[in-house]
Amino acid sequence: MPLTSIPSLPSRGLVVGLLLALAPAAQAAGSADDKRACAVASEEAQLLRIHGKLRSAREQLLTCARDVCPPLVKHDCEQWLAEVDASMPTVVISALDAQGHDVGDVRVRVDDEPFLEKLSGTAVPIDSGEHVFRFQHGDDPPIEEKVIVREGEKNRLVEVKLQPIVALLPVPVAPVTSSISSPTKEEARSPSVPILAYSLLGAGAIALGFGTYFEIQQVNNFAAAKNGCSMTKSCMQSQVDTIANERIYGGVFLATGVAAAGVGVILLVTRGHASAPGPTRTGMWLDVTPTRGGGAAMLHGSF
Repeated sequence: MPLTSIPSLPSRGLVVGLLLALAPAAQAAGSADDKRACAVASEEAQLLRIHGKLRSAREQLLTCARDVCPPLVKHDCEQWLAEVDASMPTVVISALDAQGHDVGDVRVRVDDEPFLEKLSGTAVPIDSGEHVFRFQHGDDPPIEEKVIVREGEKNRLVEVKLQPIVALLPVPVAPVTSSISSPTKEEARSPSVPILAYSLLGAGAIALGFGTYFEIQQVNNFAAAKNGCSMTKSCMQSQVDTIANERIYGGVFLATGVAAAGVGVILLVTRGHASAPGPTRTGMWLDVTPTRGGGAAMLHGSF
């Protein structure tokens, strides 16, 4: 059986020729991407400078200042990079233990963003303005410090003193004794006094309202009868009885209202003076005491 022929591989000269033919196209594609990246970095850097974010602007300027960037863009970015480096402040972070020794394994966050994983003593660029530095050493409680960094300020020293963890020992607490004595029978009954007094005041107000109503009704009915049936001598007995009853009801309700309200006021006034101990009372006060057919008021003073 005849053997099939194996196609021959292309020669080395042909491969080299193909690579040389494709190289300009690949170089052109890479050059276009670099130019686009340089232009974008240049625009981003300008916006970041306007907003005062000099650290981020510096990173973009390093991108657009490369040799692969167009000459005009590279020239502008190099100039802006020099201006940013001159304006951007730098800080040197230092941490000391309780004995005043330098500590390097301290993580630092600025404005709740990662800043340094450990301290090396070198100056670090930072944006100008007010910042909150947060220092974390091992499992110790973090320490925060507010720092205002000025534009153009170089090698600003930010130093923090670490505090060791102190074991919290239980503190003996003395038993607390209450100095509040149990209320007496008179004090236990005192809350019911204002309830009764307010109830009497409310009942008195209602009674006064009814009494006023009946008094007004009997006055109106009497005037109507006087101008009507009294002139014609033809008044009915029911009209006369109604006027008489209204007069009686009005008088009873008015008297009851005045009495209830008066007793309520007396209870409130006398309770306020009875609650204070007599020997230690100072100043002026008024005592009101109900009597048969009225009341008595006495003004007292103690200095």
